[in-house]
Amino acid sequence: MKIVLQITVNQPAAIVFDHIADARNEAQWNTTLTDYQLLSQEPIGQGAQFSYKNRGDIFTSTLSQYNKPSSLVFDAHGKPMDIRAQVLFEAVSPDVTTVHAEYTFSPKGMMKIMLPLFGPILRSAFAKEFEHFKQFSESQK
Repeated sequence: MKIVLQITVNQPAAIVFDHIADARNEAQWNTTLTDYQLLSQEPIGQGAQFSYKNRGDIFTSTLSQYNKPSSLVFDAHGKPMDIRAQVLFEAVSPDVTTVHAEYTFSPKGMMKIMLPLFGPILRSAFAKEFEHFKQFSESQK
């Protein structure tokens, strides 16, 4: 299953990129994920590893591609599924960035049956969380 999102953020592309690349920020805008931790050493870059909880399930995530300020990819692995997040950053102007994100879900076990049933709910929830990201990023002046 895939979810594709797009949002425009009133911040420079490099700033928006940094807000997403440091996945610990997600705890400030994503209401379903908690307990974000950096598992690797700073600075944040390609190969950085994080852990987080999603409704009680622990996921580990690797920043597998890091092309500042234009694109990044996270590969997350958890018991119920693996998730790949590909994010592109397009500078519309010096202070405006369009973020294009594609999430690819690879369910495991019983989640193979359940995930398609929850598709519409997940799409709506991801769109809502993306709006929260916009608010978070724009508040970081």
